[in-house]
Amino acid sequence: MVSKSLAKRMRELNKEMDKLRSEMTKESKKAFKAGVKELFNQYPDLNSFGWAQYTPYFNDGDECTFGAYTESVYINDDSDAYYPGELDSFLDEINNKEKTIKKLRKEIEDSKNDKYKSSWTKEYNERKIKDIEEANPEEIKKQAKMVKDIVDFLQLIDSDTLRDMFGDHVMVTVSRDGIEATEYEHD
Repeated sequence: MVSKSLAKRMRELNKEMDKLRSEMTKESKKAFKAGVKELFNQYPDLNSFGWAQYTPYFNDGDECTFGAYTESVYINDDSDAYYPGELDSFLDEINNKEKTIKKLRKEIEDSKNDKYKSSWTKEYNERKIKDIEEANPEEIKKQAKMVKDIVDFLQLIDSDTLRDMFGDHVMVTVSRDGIEATEYEHD
C-alpha cells in the first residue's frame, strides 16, 4: 500500500496532466484553424478536405495503435483519396503522354494471351489512357501542389493531438464553414 501523501501527490499530478493536455488541445485547435484559414486563402477552389483517423480493431497480432491517416486527403467531397506521390506520377505520365500511351497500349495487347489478366488490364489501361488524354497538365500541377501542401500541414500535427482534437474512429472533414468529425467504419 502506498502512503496517503504519495497517493495524494499522484492525484495532483494526474489533475495537472489533464489540465496541461486540455490547454495543449485548446492551443492546437487555434493553430490548426489558423493553418486551415491559410490553406483556404491560398487555394480558392478548395472547398473541403478530410482524412480518416482511428485505432485499428485488429493488426495481425501487433499492438493496435491510433493513427491519423494524413498521408492522403479527400478533396472537395471526392470519394477517392489523393496522394501527393500519385499525382506527381500522373503528372509525369501526362508530360510523357505519347510514350505512356504507347506503353499502356502494348500492355493491353500483351495481355490478350492471358484470359485472367486480359479483362482487367484492358479496362484499367483504357481508363488510364482516357484520363491522360483528357488531363490538363497545369490543373494537375496545381492540384498536386495543393494536396502536398495540405498533407504537409496535417503531418506537422502529432497523431495524438489530432485524436485529442477530433476523436477516434472518425472521418474529419474541414470545410470553409467549419470542421466536422463523423463516425468512420474501418477494418
